[in-house]
Amino acid sequence: MVIIKNRKLVMTIIGIIGIFIVIIVAVRIHSLAIDGKYTITNNRKDIQQNLTYWGNRGDTITNPKLINTVHLGKSNTYIAFFINQSGYLGVAVMKEGPNKHLRITSSGYGSNQPKYYGVNTNNGKYGIIIGKNADGLVHSIRAELEDQSFKFRVKVPQKKYFIVVKKLPKGKVKTIFADLYLFDKNNKEIKPN
Repeated sequence: MVIIKNRKLVMTIIGIIGIFIVIIVAVRIHSLAIDGKYTITNNRKDIQQNLTYWGNRGDTITNPKLINTVHLGKSNTYIAFFINQSGYLGVAVMKEGPNKHLRITSSGYGSNQPKYYGVNTNNGKYGIIIGKNADGLVHSIRAELEDQSFKFRVKVPQKKYFIVVKKLPKGKVKTIFADLYLFDKNNKEIKPN
């Protein structure tokens, strides 16, 4: 009788150990899968290298040059602001993983005229405006989101290329498409070229 009780105890202990081993292996495999998705170290050199790889893989964004990286508030999202070989400005959206590394999830580019992008993050929605202001005439921009009564105005940094970020209010504000209006230092509207 004592042997049978000890045998049951030993089998129960072996079963519990087996379950723990399976759980540990599953967690490790999941961790490796996550690490494999988020491979970009959050520094300028690694972001530039991966942006170049991302752009050249589809031959759509040829030889992008990183201008700046912006963290969107306290979210898990970063924006890489770049110029491509043709001189067009663009952005790449990067998400931060549990390992604190990044991965590029999407990108886009267009002309050097101010352009609006909307981005959804784990901490709300953001409106992003990029553009070229080589002559320094543009001092502020008003964005009016389409199909919404929401608009906002942002001051433009006096740099050749700029990126400005605005957290959008909670609710049903759409992040896509905005009409942009440019203003000089005297608050006079500037018509784009």
